[in-house]
Amino acid sequence: MTEYRRREAAMRPETNAPHAEKERSPMQYHLSPSWKLSTEHAASSYGIPVLVNCQTGEAFGPGDIVKAYPSHGFAPATDVVRRLAKTAHRDEEGARLISRFLAQRQEGPPV
Repeated sequence: MTEYRRREAAMRPETNAPHAEKERSPMQYHLSPSWKLSTEHAASSYGIPVLVNCQTGEAFGPGDIVKAYPSHGFAPATDVVRRLAKTAHRDEEGARLISRFLAQRQEGPPV
């Protein structure tokens, strides 16, 4: 192994570190049976989640206008996520995805 390769390998983050692997892995979090936040969708990039309609597979960014359910009016996707997050069972990953999604929009603090 050349000196360059040794230094390059030494500068790489530990791949066996639990937090390093978790940050790189795609995540999804179901807000309801019909909606989820996901970094696995093709519309997601750099680990930033998108709101995905589970029935159609259509993805929405925070500024997109969405009608989540027939009884709901049209609203920005951030408002839809805030509303659905109130009743969803949140774990640590879910809270992180919600915060990342809401942080993309500058209106209002994250949930």
